[in-house]
Amino acid sequence: MYPPQRVFVRKSLVKNLRYELIFGISKTTIDYYQKNFGHRYPFTKVDHVMCPDYKYGAMENVGCITYSDDIMCSSEHMSIPQLTFFCVVIQHELAHMWFGNLVTMQWWNDLWLNESFATALSYYACAEGGLFVEEFKHESWLHFANYKRWGLNEDLAPTNHNVEASCANTDAAESLIDGITYGKGASLLKQLIFLMGWEAFTNGIKLYFKQFKWTNTSLQDFIGKLQEGYNATIPNGDLNLEKWSDQWLRTKGPNKITYEWTHDEGVITSFKIRQSFCQHGDEVYRKQSINIGFFDQDKNFVEHEKIVIEDKELTNVDQFIGLQMPEAILMNSNDHGFGVFVIDDKSIRFFEENLSTIKN
Repeated sequence: MYPPQRVFVRKSLVKNLRYELIFGISKTTIDYYQKNFGHRYPFTKVDHVMCPDYKYGAMENVGCITYSDDIMCSSEHMSIPQLTFFCVVIQHELAHMWFGNLVTMQWWNDLWLNESFATALSYYACAEGGLFVEEFKHESWLHFANYKRWGLNEDLAPTNHNVEASCANTDAAESLIDGITYGKGASLLKQLIFLMGWEAFTNGIKLYFKQFKWTNTSLQDFIGKLQEGYNATIPNGDLNLEKWSDQWLRTKGPNKITYEWTHDEGVITSFKIRQSFCQHGDEVYRKQSINIGFFDQDKNFVEHEKIVIEDKELTNVDQFIGLQMPEAILMNSNDHGFGVFVIDDKSIRFFEENLSTIKN
């Protein structure tokens, strides 16, 4: 069962309004969230209100989403990237009906809990596809990369701050509407989902909404339920999410990630991933999981999945021992990781010479 939907727009913009797409995206997305959050849509309706000269892109009022009509009704003809953003804006605000309205944070220091969650989950919903969303699914993570770039750039700046930020009063809260809260926070959730696995993550989210619906929560509440979901799904797992939170959410600045190897007659004899620290960041080693891509001399691509970088300076990647040396290496090849991933000179030359002809 789906809630009734209405849309409100200025008469002069009716010709630009894609109301069937708005209703269709909303229905598909609500179904996706209900399935993965374990809680039905919390309210009795969904109104979509297009607002002129709106300060924000959109806002998740209870049962009523207000949008900037510049985003939603900009022209009769929109490109696929523009329509992908159109789609994700709707999905972001619908995620807030659960994470922001059904449950919300106790104080502004955890603003990221609302915004990072809605940002990350909207792209998972978009990537899932489905009726009215299918044509945007292949564009979704490419679009998300813009958020990650925003977050990474601000995390490298001297004005960076922790994701779980200090906020003395409500007046200071608006300063936290930035790339750390949206871009970095969402990127860290994407990394956490990859590290935990989707099933463990959603099991934790279901426990979270079950216990805390219609209440206010803290980061500790959120992480605690994710840990319960992880432990129930992977009983022999070794992931400590409180430790993960300390490393990622209560510190600032990314790690620089490089790699080094030895080989004998073209066969890898050792491969190590090295973490170091960036200027303006805290000196913390962080655990994360990434994919690493190898290209051979014929430009064939092999992706090695879920390579765990341990929370220490050097991580040995023993599964690479005995493999043929690649012509080029692409760290973080599916963009699940967060950091400054450095490409070696040989790989850079390979990409400069061959990027236009690589099919993968």
